[in-house]
Amino acid sequence: MKNNEKRDNNSRDLAIAYTIAGIIYGIVGIFGSIGILGIENVHDAQTILNCFKKSDIEIIIIESLFLVHLVTAFPIFNNISKYQILEVLYNKKEPSKMVYWGFSILFMVLCLTIQILNIPVGVVISFDGAVCGFLLVYIVPISLHLKCYYTQNKVTLIGDEDDQFNTQQNCVNHKDKNSIPMFARIAFYTLMMGIGIYNLFVQFYDIFKS
Repeated sequence: MKNNEKRDNNSRDLAIAYTIAGIIYGIVGIFGSIGILGIENVHDAQTILNCFKKSDIEIIIIESLFLVHLVTAFPIFNNISKYQILEVLYNKKEPSKMVYWGFSILFMVLCLTIQILNIPVGVVISFDGAVCGFLLVYIVPISLHLKCYYTQNKVTLIGDEDDQFNTQQNCVNHKDKNSIPMFARIAFYTLMMGIGIYNLFVQFYDIFKS
């Protein structure tokens, strides 16, 4: 979004991206549900592989699709994660090649460790959803909103004092920031953060309880 030439279209582009992603997930969910109709142990299965016997031909097809995903989508996900995370850690500095290699190795080791230890997929998804959901749904939007409205990072959870932030170039045009008092905004964001922290702890409680 930050690389858009016309940032006034960010809201529209983001809506289109979410719509396309929702359609793709919907298609996968619908056809996946049709594919496992009539199978008895669906509720106890962690992955689709647990829905079939090892002697079934479907296992070979699914494993082949997993291989395609591993060869194509996995490197892309690693690359995107690497650049996004390192950009936050190093800000405007360029990390060395050793850092890039180290991140890729760590990424692969973590994935391999989860596979070797046979950690249930549901636990991994729950943990990922709890942490990433808290950051993406609560922390990042609130921080960016405060950063756009009050500039110069004086009231923001991200960035530093030396970072000159230009709202005209980096933020979508909104209504007058003074339309809502500062204390009301802070109170609202504090309430939202409280809800986010509560949801985070609830997710972790459910993970360790199971």
